[in-house]
Amino acid sequence: MEAEHPEPALSAAELAQYYADALTAEAYWADLFDEGPRPPGPYDEYLRINRARAARVRKTVVLEPEVVARALAAPPETRWLVVTEHWCGDSAQVLPVLDAIAAASAGRITLKVAFRDRDVRLIDAFLTNGGRSIPKVIALNGDGAVVGVWGPRPAVATELVRALKANPETAPQYGEHLHKWYAADKTLSTQREAVEALIPNLV
Repeated sequence: MEAEHPEPALSAAELAQYYADALTAEAYWADLFDEGPRPPGPYDEYLRINRARAARVRKTVVLEPEVVARALAAPPETRWLVVTEHWCGDSAQVLPVLDAIAAASAGRITLKVAFRDRDVRLIDAFLTNGGRSIPKVIALNGDGAVVGVWGPRPAVATELVRALKANPETAPQYGEHLHKWYAADKTLSTQREAVEALIPNLV
């Protein structure tokens, strides 16, 4: 059964414009891996490690046959708008997988990327428990209507982070534990949850 999605605070026309203005996946990766000068930011320390994480996942991701089949069954003109930032550790693990799924869809899914902090009206229409958590993926149909939302990370990882942060002994190093979980999971949870949430089940 297809999940119901609350009416977003942005109209279909506004979402379509955000999508039109967003970077293609190729442009996003080019920007991430560009080591030339850029304006300083508060999270620059994460850029180097996120480049390495994203490069590793892009090189090693192997989609499950069921995930490829679901991608190939996506309605034509499915559009995935990913809201993120380069400094986001979850994005370095998740976005390469989403990109691989879109690439496997034979053109049925196109993926573009919007930077969260350049216009927070977009992320504010898709908050996670009241927070601007990223990455957040908004699936739109050809008419600009929202057909799915997913993010910022697989449910198991979210529960892991919650438990780690609740323990004073593990809270300071929760990120280290989280990325070990990503490595052990080998993108499988991301693959399965993403297609379930973002591709309407037409059966």
